[in-house]
Amino acid sequence: MKELMHISMLMDYYDYFLTDKQREMMNLYYEEDYSLGEIAAMHNISRQGAYDSIKKGEAILHKYEQHLGLVKKQKELDKKINEIQKNLTQLSVSTEQQSILATITKLLGELNELS
Repeated sequence: MKELMHISMLMDYYDYFLTDKQREMMNLYYEEDYSLGEIAAMHNISRQGAYDSIKKGEAILHKYEQHLGLVKKQKELDKKINEIQKNLTQLSVSTEQQSILATITKLLGELNELS
């Protein structure tokens, strides 16, 4: 399950480096939960051909992540945003500062949605 989520994240960032056929097969396999046999039948290829195409696609995604690290950076950003939000909830602030705290909390929530 963890690997499935990781591949999905990699696809979010790097799927444009895949061929159209690899992108479609990987989407069917990872996002739509099609079997290798079903994908092979749809593309008129062998089950092994579908497997090979998906594995080549995975290798491309991993290669770009290794070089660019966008998924790793995103995970680190999410972790830091959550840590800041957690620390903000533990603050006790004066009435005058509550609107500032509310603004910071709102902005962090918006950042979290963007990431």
